[in-house]
Amino acid sequence: MHDPDAVIDVTGVFDYRGTTPVYFLRGDIEFEQNGNTVNVLRTTYDNAFDRTLIGTADLDGNRLVIKL
Repeated sequence: MHDPDAVIDVTGVFDYRGTTPVYFLRGDIEFEQNGNTVNVLRTTYDNAFDRTLIGTADLDGNRLVIKL
C-alpha cells in the first residue's frame, strides 16, 4: 500500500533472487539514500558476469520506482 507520509531509509545492501526463468539473476544491490533521493551504488551477481547497474530516483512516500 502506498503511504505518502511514510518515512523510510533504504540505505544498505540487499540480497535479490530471481524466481522465474526470465529473471534468474542472483546477487546483491547496494543503495544509498540522501533525503528522498536513492542511488544504486553497486550490484553483484552470483551467477553471471553482467555489468554493474546504476540508477537514481526519488522516493514517492514508501515507494521507490527506479530504472537501472
